[in-house]
Amino acid sequence: MLVAGAAMVASANASPDDLVSACKSGDLVKVKSLVGSGERVTAPGSDGVLPLMAACLNGHVPVARYLVEAGADVKTPDDYGWTPLAGAARGGNMELVTLLVEQGADPTGKGVWPTPIECAVQGGNKDVVAFLLDKGAPANVVSRSGVSLLMDACGRGDVALAGLLVKHGADVNFKSPVGRNCMTSACFGGHLDMVKLLHGKGLPLCSVDSNGGSCLLFAAMSGNGELVKYILDHGKDEKGESIYVDTLDKDENTPLLVLVSRVPSKGVVDTKMMELLLERGADPSRANAKGLTAIGLLKEFSGKLSEALEKGAVNPGLKSLLGEMKEMEAKMEKKVRK
Repeated sequence: MLVAGAAMVASANASPDDLVSACKSGDLVKVKSLVGSGERVTAPGSDGVLPLMAACLNGHVPVARYLVEAGADVKTPDDYGWTPLAGAARGGNMELVTLLVEQGADPTGKGVWPTPIECAVQGGNKDVVAFLLDKGAPANVVSRSGVSLLMDACGRGDVALAGLLVKHGADVNFKSPVGRNCMTSACFGGHLDMVKLLHGKGLPLCSVDSNGGSCLLFAAMSGNGELVKYILDHGKDEKGESIYVDTLDKDENTPLLVLVSRVPSKGVVDTKMMELLLERGADPSRANAKGLTAIGLLKEFSGKLSEALEKGAVNPGLKSLLGEMKEMEAKMEKKVRK
């Protein structure tokens, strides 16, 4: 009796946060105890998350089923606008997604944000995406940031998911408000297979966003040398000519200059990528809008590193990095002399 009495007191002192926490962890016994003692299944926690949302986002089917039976609404969004189905779709639990739709959740996500299919795509959950598409969810949903479902899949390099969306009518030619499209998204992520898929469907490799970010520039930034080579080998501009290796962004930065500018933060010289660009005709002496050149910037970086080493810098990797810089400087100087 004393133990039971203590449990009753504990339940009486419980709060909505306790129920949400139990739902998050999937503790069905505690959930039943809290609901039995009077905690409302429709009351959000202090963070605005509803009990059913907590269970769905974490994939706890038994808890979600119990909450629905106890009166939780499968359509009600939490304080952030997320519906239980959106949470389940993000988590990728097909059993849970199916349960919610059977209980009346809208698979199309009409009038809510984020939509269930948007969350499923962001989670990379192809089976859930396929299920929602079959239930009428649109394939051309665009997020509040202007990214389409297909752009999202392309940026993640998920070829299977992208193919599924295209099969259901996703617009491969969609452009975001800043001029990004599926191809630039795939290049930014460094996804060669995705780029090949899109190129095979007729998307050009010369796409440029409103900031001057090109497929070649994004590919170089991604660090995927094979992708850069593919673009240079197969890309054509709007006039049908080969992609220009020194294509400029809005600040007149070339891919080579951008690679050099990232050396200090990366702590490594992307030798193979830079060599490829130089072989294809990149000009290391070409200045951007601020007058910076690839060779000049690299010399500046190596000079500062040399000073640091002379002052006693002990990082064993710095000497190796300086050597890489000096070797690349020599190759750039040779290119300039030609």
